Amino acid sequence: MKHRSRTPEEIHKLLEATATNLGAELKMASGSWCECGHMTRDGGPVLWVSVDGKGRISISHERPRHDDGKGAEPYMGGRWKPAITVGDGRTPEAIAADIERRLLPDAVADLAACREQMKRESAETEGMDKAREMLKGAGVKFDCHGSFEYAGRGPGYVSIRVDAVRSVRFESFSLTAEQAVQVVELLASFPKT
Repeated sequence: MKHRSRTPEEIHKLLEATATNLGAELKMASGSWCECGHMTRDGGPVLWVSVDGKGRISISHERPRHDDGKGAEPYMGGRWKPAITVGDGRTPEAIAADIERRLLPDAVADLAACREQMKRESAETEGMDKAREMLKGAGVKFDCHGSFEYAGRGPGYVSIRVDAVRSVRFESFSLTAEQAVQVVELLASFPKT
């Protein structure tokens, strides 16, 4: 069974020298549970670096996240996020060259796809927020999950969810027969699309 050829301190120095060769900054995570961290270079992809007990250094693109913590996950032609693995016995120059040649081209393309997806998601969220505001004006109260129940006059209620910019889903009804007839008549009055 292969074991590390370097101590944790030597690996940290190796990763620092690799980051320097890339013109990047290395920030290692604190705590003894993990030898991992991020390499960042202005405007470029953030790279997640971790080291296992066998001396393998895994380096992958750390995808950006929205303010709410949700990350972008484009499939990039069927592939998951770009990643490579190198041995800890290599020189910083060789690891940096591998990152430049094998990882960065895909990571840059992945970052661009993530940014585009996040832009689309932000526009969709903005549209959904506008739809919710319109519905709030009609007396609808949202819960923390973005859905709500609307209790109208009488014993009936309806659960409504804003699914997308142009999609408001009525999930369940509890209506009297008279209310159901009114809803059907109202729906019948809309123009066919």
